[in-house]
Amino acid sequence: MEELLKAISQVGFPIAVAVYLLVRIEPKLSAMTVCIEKLSAIVEEDSKNTKDLDKTLQNFTLGINDLKNEIRNLNNLSKGYRNEYHSIPVDNKNIKASL
Repeated sequence: MEELLKAISQVGFPIAVAVYLLVRIEPKLSAMTVCIEKLSAIVEEDSKNTKDLDKTLQNFTLGINDLKNEIRNLNNLSKGYRNEYHSIPVDNKNIKASL
């Protein structure tokens, strides 16, 4: 019995400190757990939004590329018309007289 009392007296203070700290930290750990769960939900939602944004950006880029191709086609078409008009001789005197 004396040995048991000696053991308790030697390790009693560290045990008391450990219990005190555990009691103090436990509510904070619970609060942190709740915060981590909320944060994981926010990150998941942000990930979905990022995927949607990425898909929208890809569609926008495809639209831009389509517009570039259309402009390129129009430029090529207008070059063909310019070449046709430059090959037609124009009489500037007749044009001025008609004005």
